[in-house]
Amino acid sequence: MNNRIKIPPLHLVLYGSMVTLLIFSLSYYKLRVAFSDSASYLTDITRNDGFFVAHGRFVSVLNQWIPFFLVKAGASLKALAVAYSFNYSLAPVLFSLVCMHWLKRPYHALAIMMLVLLMNSLLFYYTCSELQMGLTVLLFYDAVIDRRKEKRSWPTFLLLTFLLMPFIAFSHPTNIAVFASWVVYRMIRRWSDYRYVSIAGVWYIASYLAKKAWFTTTYEASQMVTWETFRPFGLNYYNGPFARSFYKYFVSEAFMVGVVFILMIVMLLWLRKYKLLVFVTGIMAALFTIIVIKFENWSSHFYDHY
Repeated sequence: MNNRIKIPPLHLVLYGSMVTLLIFSLSYYKLRVAFSDSASYLTDITRNDGFFVAHGRFVSVLNQWIPFFLVKAGASLKALAVAYSFNYSLAPVLFSLVCMHWLKRPYHALAIMMLVLLMNSLLFYYTCSELQMGLTVLLFYDAVIDRRKEKRSWPTFLLLTFLLMPFIAFSHPTNIAVFASWVVYRMIRRWSDYRYVSIAGVWYIASYLAKKAWFTTTYEASQMVTWETFRPFGLNYYNGPFARSFYKYFVSEAFMVGVVFILMIVMLLWLRKYKLLVFVTGIMAALFTIIVIKFENWSSHFYDHY
């Protein structure tokens, strides 16, 4: 009798990427806290003797629970720096493991790991990115919907919606456009999802309105894209200084993003998912337009990466 445990190849890839990510988070912890924002976060965690949340983006606490317990225990600054770097990689790994083993959605785990690995390779120093954590939670929630539809477990679905939507709403403002795109994606993919998506949308809007009413800072309010931003729109935006630097960066350091995008287009064509293909290419063009308009005259190379 063969009692050997057979592990699917996809799981081996996922386990390998998780271990690699965690090892790098330990090896390069000094780089992870050298950037000004993340250094400020670690300083405030130590100073406040607990969690530190900037601009009402409460999703950042998912990256801070290990440093939180260590600072309560009076650990050294080095231990806090290592834990801060490790915790940032551990959070998406845990979400991926739950997707694989509880929700039975290994491809959602793959999506989370691809997102995290790409962002860490291009933005390794930016450890306090609430954008990445918000996107990770949204991918995890997408897996929750698929799993709950199979199990028809409404209480579990409602509980997870109640817990997860505020984390997505209280993350980076860019996730507003991403969440709206996700709603349209679910409707195009399968119209019968309208009940799940409607519940998620209502609770997301309620959470976001609560954030706008009581937790929005002056800085975040000043960064919002408004109608006045779009009024002078023209094709010159696609040939401005920021757009040109973006193109240069995209074909050099960030070429893997283009490879993934091309593979996605080929996959959708092969599966004959033409509606999704039009939607994905359209939403990418729309998001890029928002970016080049928002940062038309931006001169910092940092936002080319971001």
